[in-house]
Amino acid sequence: MAINKQNDIAHFYQYSLTIGIVLFYGLYLFSSTIYSGGSHADINAAGFDWVSNYTCDLFHTHGLNGVPNPARPIGLVAVVLICTGIGYFFFQFSQLIPMPLFWKKGIQVTGTLCMICTILIFTDLHHTMVLMASLFGLLALIGVIRGLLKNKFYKYLWAGAACILLLIGNNYFYYFDIITAILPLIQKISIVLVLTWVMSLNFELVNIQATTVTRLS
Repeated sequence: MAINKQNDIAHFYQYSLTIGIVLFYGLYLFSSTIYSGGSHADINAAGFDWVSNYTCDLFHTHGLNGVPNPARPIGLVAVVLICTGIGYFFFQFSQLIPMPLFWKKGIQVTGTLCMICTILIFTDLHHTMVLMASLFGLLALIGVIRGLLKNKFYKYLWAGAACILLLIGNNYFYYFDIITAILPLIQKISIVLVLTWVMSLNFELVNIQATTVTRLS
């Protein structure tokens, strides 16, 4: 009984990222249904516009129409869950993929800082935290890409490189006010693609861990 319970706890931690992503999507969708209204295309628009509202609009104290936003608490819980899951992923990846200690610690530190800054995006430091989260996230992803390259995980490598390009592209368009009419939609597509890639890596890491345990036993 005790062994089964330990195994259940171990599996929970192994798949904590995937669990976090699923919960994030559920809470995201729910918060979008109770958003108070207003978009970047029309401040008087009713509800959440998937093309014209940024994700962070869900987490402001007020909607863009000036009405108090009931979606904020749900949205913040979703962000904390996903950041916790991704933070764990960076530790999981750096521990299971062979790499020098410098890169292991680099991924863990920059990944953690990225997640902290992401949570702080929904404060008055929004613009600064967006930039800092993107910078630390880029550094962490470079470490992940290097690990994938050195260990010949080519099927994840190119998708990871595409995620880096998406991260750079989103920031470039955001800070230089380019294609702002559809940038919120591009942001959401980017989030889905990046989370899908990370989730697939999570499953790969669990398989690696299971294989390692089998060999040792």
